[in-house]
Amino acid sequence: METQIQGTGSVTIDNVYERIKKGEPLDKKTAYSHPEKTGNKSIRMSLGRIWFNELLPDDWPIINEPVNHDMMNNLIKKFIKKYDSETTADLISNIQKEAFKVSTLSPSSFSIDTFIPPDEWIELKTKFQNKYKAIPKEEIKIKEFTKDADKISKALIKHMNKSGFKVQNILNSGTKGDAVQDWKSLLVSKGFVLDIEGNIRGPIIEGNADGYNSENYYDSAAQSRRTLYYKSTMTAKPGYLSRKVTMSNANVTIDTSKSDCRTRKYFEIVVNSNNSKLLLNRNHIVKGEIKKIKETSEIEGKKIKLRSPIYCRAKKGICPVCYGDHYKQLGTKNIGILAGGAINMVAINSMMKLKHKSSQIEIIDVNFKKLISLAREDLSTIETFIDIREKEIIAKINCTILLDKSDYDESTLIDTGEEIFIPGIFNLYVGELSKNKFISLPFNFQVHLNKPEDYVVDGKTIVLKYTPGEKILSQDYYTKQTEPSVIDRILGGALKYINSPETLIDAAHEQLPSLDLVHIELVVSNMFRLKDDATVPCRLSSYKDFQIVGIKKLPHINSWLTGLSFEDPNKAIKLALINSRDNDMNPIEKILLEKFYDQKERNQRDEP
Repeated sequence: METQIQGTGSVTIDNVYERIKKGEPLDKKTAYSHPEKTGNKSIRMSLGRIWFNELLPDDWPIINEPVNHDMMNNLIKKFIKKYDSETTADLISNIQKEAFKVSTLSPSSFSIDTFIPPDEWIELKTKFQNKYKAIPKEEIKIKEFTKDADKISKALIKHMNKSGFKVQNILNSGTKGDAVQDWKSLLVSKGFVLDIEGNIRGPIIEGNADGYNSENYYDSAAQSRRTLYYKSTMTAKPGYLSRKVTMSNANVTIDTSKSDCRTRKYFEIVVNSNNSKLLLNRNHIVKGEIKKIKETSEIEGKKIKLRSPIYCRAKKGICPVCYGDHYKQLGTKNIGILAGGAINMVAINSMMKLKHKSSQIEIIDVNFKKLISLAREDLSTIETFIDIREKEIIAKINCTILLDKSDYDESTLIDTGEEIFIPGIFNLYVGELSKNKFISLPFNFQVHLNKPEDYVVDGKTIVLKYTPGEKILSQDYYTKQTEPSVIDRILGGALKYINSPETLIDAAHEQLPSLDLVHIELVVSNMFRLKDDATVPCRLSSYKDFQIVGIKKLPHINSWLTGLSFEDPNKAIKLALINSRDNDMNPIEKILLEKFYDQKERNQRDEP
């Protein structure tokens, strides 16, 4: 007769542990009841789910589904919303502590039979490999090959899930990369790889477990070198990016004098499953009324009018309606500093995951015409100057690209002899250079600029002059990954000649897709300033006569004291002394000065 676990609080956690020690697996179904969670009714659940539910407060609804990485993140957000900060911290800490304990008692580890797939699967893999070994590598189509390899990988995962291998629980949780890609690389096929210049090699038709011939080993090593090089040159970038974002936006706070700025302009956005979660607890307009977004189902598949920092009319910061409830949940009004921390966390996490992505390249086909249209640029106007084709851009009239080498480093400007690789955020001068006619081409990936016949290096400036008929860009694909150098150029003001803040938001969001949109909107809204007075955000003037000020220059405009910590202290001194401008201290400066004077006072007291 099956023993029923009666939930009465943390005591039953020990009951679960005792059963695990006796050899019962976590996925064993057991009768479970709880006074509040089940209303004393008995339901069948796995030991693992009983364990997890007993870690949660008695008033928390029962959870009877797999708890993966995304669900845990959502639960933490709900904890923060429902409980005070101390209770939430204790709850999360206890889950972490007990998770270590249960993983020790019932570890998810590899066993020797994990890598012995069934005969019918081995037959599928053999057919796949024989098919592509019979085709010259240069003729293998990337999409078709990847689709076939993924299909076989999914068949293996289906078998492993059915067989109950514990290691698969880790992969399915979403905490250790992509299960399909991991098993594909190990047992099916390494696939296409990238060398240090970003060129596609392969495919390597065999998986790691099959062993490599000399050519495959060379191609695989090329990608390993690229990953190591990328990590060594790019890992430090998110930290400096975060510092610039924080310092340039530290003065932006919630305007407590305005409960609602009553702006009549909105950020119109099409909502899908990819961005709906990033808009929770924001406000949008429904039939002329303000409505808070509480569930993703309310907005998915719709085009909504979002109240946003980019159109907030509050003069002393951002009003609570345009910002949303994030500041309440985190208990701070310093939303500019919050944005810097959020960007830092997302960007650094993306960089740290590079080591897990060496075999998980996402290759995207280039379509320049589509990309320019998605960037909200006026395609018809641009096409009067350049011929935009699917995979190449050709000059119709004389065009020039100026590259300042001081804006790049060895990882972001690569000269291959025939091409120059740069992060794809650049301006194209059309017509005569002296007439200052620009086109912004906001491509969020490394682009391959063709070297024209008229190519000159003048000190730190590279000048590329294209005549009618010459190719400017020619590219078949790009790899999708977070590029700190591209984010830095977007937020650094490299796109100076765009028509709206929405374009900058779209560009930054593509690079930081998991970041709550409100942080990007806030940073972008602070970059648009009046041409005649850069101290005034252009959101207050409906974006009339604006200029775009990058996050490296903003500290000098917002606070000369903060500007002293950046690379041009002369500018800060000029603002403070020559222009006699007072300093409006931001929260960071106030904290530092308070600590300074406190220490000074203590030192004076300690003097004999």
